[in-house]
Amino acid sequence: MATSTPAYHHVQQGWLMPVALFGGAAFSALILCIAGTEEDLPLALWLVPALILACGFVFSGLGVSVDARGVHVRWGFGWPSKHFAWHEIESFESCEHGWWYGYGLRWTPRGWLWNIQGPWAVRLKLRNGKCFHIGTDDLDGLLAAMGASQADTHSATSAD
Repeated sequence: MATSTPAYHHVQQGWLMPVALFGGAAFSALILCIAGTEEDLPLALWLVPALILACGFVFSGLGVSVDARGVHVRWGFGWPSKHFAWHEIESFESCEHGWWYGYGLRWTPRGWLWNIQGPWAVRLKLRNGKCFHIGTDDLDGLLAAMGASQADTHSATSAD
């Protein structure tokens, strides 16, 4: 019986997105403070810097775990997250994205991209025809763990 103990777990810490979001939160709070001295502002306007600040915390790290069940990707404190079971994954390979694809959680012409920093990613080609890209700063480690875990899963299912 296959266990779900992660064979691989890595959290890539970003600095660009949190700095930009924390700066945006500080700037919007400053604007509200300046505007608030002239007239009373609705309290709801303070939700804008609060939401930007929360996004800075959520998008401060991108975690990837690989185990016998599949590949699990999560942002910051665990949300948003995505799990791909091995039976959903047709193949995987390394790929490189240009700077214009940006960072964060976004749709690209190549499929979904979850990337915190840097150009390198692992492209999951799914059996439903879609692709999902996981940005990483440990490309070799992630590919090796995925290859080993997928091989272990296939050998365990063929032995049953």
